Amino acid sequence: VMRTPDGDLSLTDVAWTATSAFGSETNLRGDIRNVFQFRDFNFEGGGILSLQEAVSLAIGLEPDGLGAARFEVAVNDGQGLRRVEYLNLTKDDGELFTLNVRSSMSNLVDLDGLSFQFDLGDIDTKSFLLPDDYHFAASGNGSHFSNLLTNETEIEFGQSDLSIAFNGKTSLVTPQISGSVTSSKLRASDVDALVSVLTQALNEVPEKESGSGELPEARPLVVAAGQPQLRIPGMPEIRPLVIGEQGLDDVLAGFDVLLDLDIASIVGVPGRSFLDATLSVSNGVLSLSPISTRVVGASGSAAAQIDLVRAPDTLNLSGQFNGWQLSEIARLLDAELPASGVINARFDFHGQFGSVDQFLRTSSGQIGVFMQNGRIGTSLIELSSYGVLQWLFSRELWRGQTQIRCMSAPIQVKNGRFT
Repeated sequence: VMRTPDGDLSLTDVAWTATSAFGSETNLRGDIRNVFQFRDFNFEGGGILSLQEAVSLAIGLEPDGLGAARFEVAVNDGQGLRRVEYLNLTKDDGELFTLNVRSSMSNLVDLDGLSFQFDLGDIDTKSFLLPDDYHFAASGNGSHFSNLLTNETEIEFGQSDLSIAFNGKTSLVTPQISGSVTSSKLRASDVDALVSVLTQALNEVPEKESGSGELPEARPLVVAAGQPQLRIPGMPEIRPLVIGEQGLDDVLAGFDVLLDLDIASIVGVPGRSFLDATLSVSNGVLSLSPISTRVVGASGSAAAQIDLVRAPDTLNLSGQFNGWQLSEIARLLDAELPASGVINARFDFHGQFGSVDQFLRTSSGQIGVFMQNGRIGTSLIELSSYGVLQWLFSRELWRGQTQIRCMSAPIQVKNGRFT
């Protein structure tokens, strides 16, 4: 402890050690040249981070067996900005997976100048029920200056990739975000595996204890009257977040998002498949429209909508598909169907959107299926359109097939039942 020639109080060669019940340990060493204004400081160090503790803090789970990661960190206020020079994590103990994280932030106060690289590899795919050779990697950078937010992120998982770029205005009145999500290749099995792991993890998050359903009153920590309040100079004043008259409904209703989605190739779906759509959030309503896609050789357009405020668990879906080849559908179903033709379909229904299975079980609405100028084997229609005697003397019997000039099949859907 000493006083500098400028009259400032300084602390040099400060050592700080902390441990947790999970086994995490942090050791830092450094200097604070101006204690009262908390300026001209520099700390470096590292330690051990329990991944069980990190997951617990993030989502409330405490999974065993994740191991620990070594970390190293350096913080200072170089160039007058409180910055994280580097924060690196490494896990290479050979258990379950390896982890490498490299990150930095040039302005900790404004959350500006973020840069990161994240790599999750050598995953024990059997333990996590993932495809072989599955890995997850992400890198990106972002900035935040004068209520303007920008971010660019590249993500790889399995054999799929995503590029996310957006900018936004972080006004507390009407936050606005616009940007794009693009992919050169998206493998269906990669998405299914990732969704499965995330769904399983979220389902294991402990639920709140049953009771009145009201949250306990949250009160800010207040220093007793007459006692000085510790506040680091240059850091913004911290105030409790209170959702009172302006509830969650109001927050969602005043949040605007506009993202362009462009997936050039969807692998694992028969035929050349793609997805092109615009995602928007306005007045609390999330819309995905127009959706242009191609599935099993058919081109389609659709619209999806979720009211995040009034009905956040209900998905409304409508659209149409044109150009399905009946023979191709039969081949995919591994069915010997002596038929050919082009099928078009229209649909408009809604259901609870918790999972694909739940949506199918709770969906209600209508579907229309149409076919023109098709052919179908007489074995499929012989007893439905003829009596036995008439069929024995029909032309269709000897030709082996009959032509379908027009077919229409209106289908009603109610609570997952099709009629």
